[in-house]
Amino acid sequence: MAENENSSAADATPFWLHAWKPLAVAVAVHLAIILGYSAFFGFNLSCFVNVGSSFQWADKEHFAPGTVKYTHLSGYDACDYYMVALDPFLLNPDIAPTYKSQSKFVRYQRFVYPALIHLIAAGRPRFFPLAMVFINVASMVGITIVLMRMLMRRGASPWLSLIFVLGPGMLFGFWLDLQMHLCFFMIVAALDLYERKRMVPSALLFALAFVTWESAVLVAGPLGLWELIHRRWKNVICLALVPVPFLVSQAYFAHQLGAKLFSGSPMAINLPLVGIVRAVVDLTRVGPSQGFIRYARQMMVVPALLLFLAMLVLTCWKLWRKRNNLYAFMLFAQLLFILILDKRVLDTFVNATRINAGIFLPFALCYRDQKEKISPWLFVWVMGLAALAVLRIFSGVREPYILIGAG
Repeated sequence: MAENENSSAADATPFWLHAWKPLAVAVAVHLAIILGYSAFFGFNLSCFVNVGSSFQWADKEHFAPGTVKYTHLSGYDACDYYMVALDPFLLNPDIAPTYKSQSKFVRYQRFVYPALIHLIAAGRPRFFPLAMVFINVASMVGITIVLMRMLMRRGASPWLSLIFVLGPGMLFGFWLDLQMHLCFFMIVAALDLYERKRMVPSALLFALAFVTWESAVLVAGPLGLWELIHRRWKNVICLALVPVPFLVSQAYFAHQLGAKLFSGSPMAINLPLVGIVRAVVDLTRVGPSQGFIRYARQMMVVPALLLFLAMLVLTCWKLWRKRNNLYAFMLFAQLLFILILDKRVLDTFVNATRINAGIFLPFALCYRDQKEKISPWLFVWVMGLAALAVLRIFSGVREPYILIGAG
């Protein structure tokens, strides 16, 4: 009775009275990363694009003058999204013709993020880095607000939203200018609509998230299976149609690039024998022969992998106690997925937490439904990993770089 009264009192309190502090913390952390990291590069936001040596053939032709290029790194996915944003729908054969090849098929099939970059920057490459940061900051704010509403609707603290928003994987995605924040904003909004029984717009948002990053299937898939188990056929049909836009875009870009359909490699799944365990065991055999900093970076992944295993054990226990818990079921499905990931995807702190960033979303949402004494300690564990992620991010300021077109 007292809990219901407290919940009613919380409902009567204006949303922003509870929400502004967690939102302010989330914004402050992201602004600190933007300003603190870019300060080492003269506040040049292209430092987040992570252009590396693998893009040397395109320097002067495609990247705007003054773009930061790391000389000792090969580059990361944001470089590709920058290139795709030049012509996101392959409508102009004269733009970046040497880039448009079969090997880049997987980049074009995630066309929503590059298309939005192109739109916001009005097609001007020198504004692409600013557009990428803007999209990710706006998406982060949107994720935090919607997630706080979902949490408060079930009587949970809005501070739990930071478990996801400030999780290590999300921080790495932000630092690397990736499409993750945009995709997860759509996913969180879709889950909010699902909870409010608005299935059609929810499925549409899931479909849009799918063509932003195919990892959206790790949320939409378990949700569809959940609806199938409970025989809610209308919802099953809506969720079954979610992959259709992705398949259509696959066919279009495969035709344009001369690639084979489904020849992209979005997930490294080779069904190894418990990949996460093998990754931990292999890391115990690594020595500091390559230098202390490299060794420390490698070993950062160990507490993350151990956290995933601890979460899997806890989630199994939760489902045994109460099977009718959607977000515990969703978390269990995502944690099982980690077991079949190729251990090469789990060998670094950045990759292991970035690819599996989505597990912290159902982790936060299922806590209020089944309160127990273990999760708060795991929340502290997650925030500890977030602190490690910040240290890892700022260790990148030591990387040597040049400015494209300078001199």
